[in-house]
Amino acid sequence: MTPASRRARGFDARVSATAWLIGAGLDSLDQDRRQEVMQGWSAYRDHGPRLVGDGGCDVRLGRGGVAPAERAALLAWLPLTDRELAVYEGGLFEAAPAHAIALLLRPPTIWALDEAVEAERLFPRRSRFAADRFAAIERYAHDRIGAEHITRLRRAVARIAAQLPVAALPVASAIAVSGCAVIADDDRRGRAVVARQLARYASSALVGTCTRESGP
Repeated sequence: MTPASRRARGFDARVSATAWLIGAGLDSLDQDRRQEVMQGWSAYRDHGPRLVGDGGCDVRLGRGGVAPAERAALLAWLPLTDRELAVYEGGLFEAAPAHAIALLLRPPTIWALDEAVEAERLFPRRSRFAADRFAAIERYAHDRIGAEHITRLRRAVARIAAQLPVAALPVASAIAVSGCAVIADDDRRGRAVVARQLARYASSALVGTCTRESGP
């Protein structure tokens, strides 16, 4: 499925980092598997407001925002939802389960807000999501990963693993369990997942708003 065909079917991979990462996974599947993924996912689409917004980078309580410390605490506490897992039930990322975990993690539980704002300043966003900017931030992040980031990753992955399996989503659960094991056992992949969290965070609406409010 090309980006154009995804747009024609109501899925635009260019609208956000999360959509682009899911789109890359869809492109690795054959046509029948892509259809299964999209049909299964659609059953779990949001209907009305939700608590966790912006791909896991922000929290809103009703219509109100929260302070940075509260945001990080809530994102670390909130459990996985069927909506977050459902996209994997058709087999998305079955061959690359660490990619699934990279999307289930919440970036503010790995990186501080000021680190994401600095990445946004160094790599200004454009009017639409840009894959080359995302990749550049990942490369930048690799050089800034410290022991504290790895510790936070291990803690967050262990928390995901403790919530699995979900009986209603056996395939998605198996993919996520496998992804947790891969990250726990492979330092190189773990660092790649940490770097991806900074790129996701620096691509979020929250960080874009913070950058605009702080001015030049």
